[in-house]
Amino acid sequence: MKKKHLLGVLLTLCLVVGLLPAPALAASDQVALKLGSAWCAIDTQVVQVDESNAQVTPYAVQFNGGGYTLLPIRRVLEAFGGSVEWVPATGGVLCTLNGRQVELAPGSAQATVDGKSVAMDVPAEARNDRTFVPVRFVSENLGLSVSYEPTNQIVVVSAAPVDQNNLTSLTSVKALTAKLASIQPAVQPVTYQEGSYALPSGTVSAKVIAVNMSDPRVSVRSAIVGNRLNATADFGSIVSYSGGAAAVINANFFESYEDVKDPIGPVMVGGNFVYGNSGSLTSLGITADGRMYYAALRLLSGHHHRWRRCPAVVRL
Repeated sequence: MKKKHLLGVLLTLCLVVGLLPAPALAASDQVALKLGSAWCAIDTQVVQVDESNAQVTPYAVQFNGGGYTLLPIRRVLEAFGGSVEWVPATGGVLCTLNGRQVELAPGSAQATVDGKSVAMDVPAEARNDRTFVPVRFVSENLGLSVSYEPTNQIVVVSAAPVDQNNLTSLTSVKALTAKLASIQPAVQPVTYQEGSYALPSGTVSAKVIAVNMSDPRVSVRSAIVGNRLNATADFGSIVSYSGGAAAVINANFFESYEDVKDPIGPVMVGGNFVYGNSGSLTSLGITADGRMYYAALRLLSGHHHRWRRCPAVVRL
């Protein structure tokens, strides 16, 4: 009887243990991303930001003198145990983590946070069949922390606050920078050189920055100083608040150093006139896909080109 009783106890214990739920996979502590890079580090594991599209990379936008990083956030939230669902009605996304929710739609500066409407500084954007959202706004409203390392343009999303002054020592940042160093191509998309150049008027010496606009690492962003049409800033300041540009394209469109700083022509950003509605001045336009046009704005405005004619920064 004792043996039968013992056997019964053992079977019962085995059955109980077998019914216990399997331990859940541990959520990550950190995700590190670099502006303009298709790679991110989840703790020490380096993967693509978008596993099916290597052209999808985080990028920065400027608003009211501040910089905001936008990216498809699925990879980040899933690393912390969250989820992202597409919302067909708006073309936006519903982000969920730890019982909290944030819903955003492209082009709208209003988000829904746990059922309440909340204003954002910058709206989400639709690109490459993906919804790019402001990473800090979404992450912090879902209980995560966000830090930025400006020298290497690295964004760190973490489950708990980290030392802002010591980001480069984090395991995720080390893993990401090691990966990027291993795949860095020999040919750089932006080069600088000094030389002599023959012109019809004679030979001149010049410093030249050459930009390969077809390189996927290159992006061009409008940089209206202080978000005002008649403001000025030195190139160093523009580079600083743009998040670290590789080059600045000068495009003064007003008498910047006169007493009256009135614009002398129309200004177009993202395909829309932000000052004036037509123009006869011949201008250099840069489209969103890196093409360049040299023509009058009125000749191009009907071609559906999303182009810029204001001070711009070239980012890597």
